[in-house]
Amino acid sequence: MTDRSETPAEAAAAWYARSRNPSMSAAERARFDAWLNADDEHAAAWDRVSRVNALLGQLGNDPAIEEMRRAAREPAQRSSRRWPLAAALAAALVAAVGLPLSSGWLDTASAPDLVVAQHYAAASAPRTIALADGSTMQLDARSSADVAIGSTRAVTLTQGRALFTVAKDEAHPFVVTASGSTVTALGTQFGVERGARETIVALLEGSVRVVTPAGARTLRPGETLRASDGALAVGDGAESVTAWRTGRLDFSAVPLADVAEALNRYATRRVIIADAALARQPYSGSFTADGGADALVTGLVATRTARVVARTDQSVTLAR
Repeated sequence: MTDRSETPAEAAAAWYARSRNPSMSAAERARFDAWLNADDEHAAAWDRVSRVNALLGQLGNDPAIEEMRRAAREPAQRSSRRWPLAAALAAALVAAVGLPLSSGWLDTASAPDLVVAQHYAAASAPRTIALADGSTMQLDARSSADVAIGSTRAVTLTQGRALFTVAKDEAHPFVVTASGSTVTALGTQFGVERGARETIVALLEGSVRVVTPAGARTLRPGETLRASDGALAVGDGAESVTAWRTGRLDFSAVPLADVAEALNRYATRRVIIADAALARQPYSGSFTADGGADALVTGLVATRTARVVARTDQSVTLAR
């Protein structure tokens, strides 16, 4: 018997189950990125499955739902012809998500008008998502965020960076959380980046209040805030920090490790800085997102700032 082709909903459900497994390999992640970016229907199916699973998380300890969660956490190492139980159940639910989330399907008493979704951006390019309140969120490549829009407007940036254009609603502040820092806005445009060493907030329009473990600041247009290791610094350069949304990445005296991290979002071959002193070295430059990681390696080697100590299909490792 010939296996039928998976529908986008079935494939999205299977990928969702695999992505919940902490042991998901870099090769699998690359295959997921390729699938997600191959067709707009794939991205739409992924959003629907993510939205269903986020809603399931609000249903408490219902035994049937708990069984789905348990199954989703099991290693997805069965035959490629069979997807895990959680994937099958999630795919079955996707059909029901054609209803608006405010229609009452899967609504709970504790959150009667809450719209919840999890979004992921593929490796090759940023992605713009229209939120339920009229705001937009532009996720950079390899970035993800959990969104709750309803009686509250809350976003948790779980990876990478995003640019938010916030619909004005004085009764419902728009709050973004990243690595212990919160950004509160009413109607404005700002970017937030969750890095390995620091959290960055860049304000383009309006006003935002940023609260970090090191203190709180209200930013003006054009200002950036950097919070890391109990320290907080405010400066200029918001346009430069958010230039990624136009396909360019600008760096001014940025630690080389952070430059590599930013360029790796778009790279099929990641740059690894193995030398601690090299990783801390300030670097200034401008790159296009496409091919930027390769250009960085070429430039560092050509100027003898670094040398290649290892190279594979997935990564290139640099040291002094």
